[in-house]
Amino acid sequence: MTVLRTFALPPSIARLGEIVQLAFMARDFEAGLRFWSETMGAGPFFVIDHVRFAEARYRGAPAQMDIAVGIGYWGDLQIEFVHQHNDAPSIFHDWQKDGREGLHHIGILVGDIAMAERACIDAGASVLLEGTMSGERGRFFYARMADSAPFLEVIEPTGKLLKGFEYMRGAARNWDGRDPVRRRP
Repeated sequence: MTVLRTFALPPSIARLGEIVQLAFMARDFEAGLRFWSETMGAGPFFVIDHVRFAEARYRGAPAQMDIAVGIGYWGDLQIEFVHQHNDAPSIFHDWQKDGREGLHHIGILVGDIAMAERACIDAGASVLLEGTMSGERGRFFYARMADSAPFLEVIEPTGKLLKGFEYMRGAARNWDGRDPVRRRP
């Protein structure tokens, strides 16, 4: 007879919030978008060439990064590409400067960002980049859990951000493969 035991599992990062995103960086941003739309079938990708932040801090100092993001959906999973235009210090600049490509971070949505930050720090993570998005002031941070792992992006979303994500997810459900990269006016 097999006895099943139940254990109270310790708190884990996976329990902080819903995993919604895999984010990549490629030497060629446009080629990355094409690969994921043409080969993997994700998309369409919505590109913002100059993301605005109300505030951003990298390693505790003000960050002046100028980044582009391309967001599309692969089923219900958000695929994001990030490219940094300038040489301002950030986790994106450092990644590009080191010639790295591939999975850069995993994004989760949380209801209480302060609690999530405490949990990450208690798990041994370093919070490297943090800030507030423009618009409705949604907060975010990026944590380094381990050198061999991708960064963890933690987002406390706003209604506007969630509506944007739902719009892009809806566009993916009805997408016929045409117009795979759409730039925000």
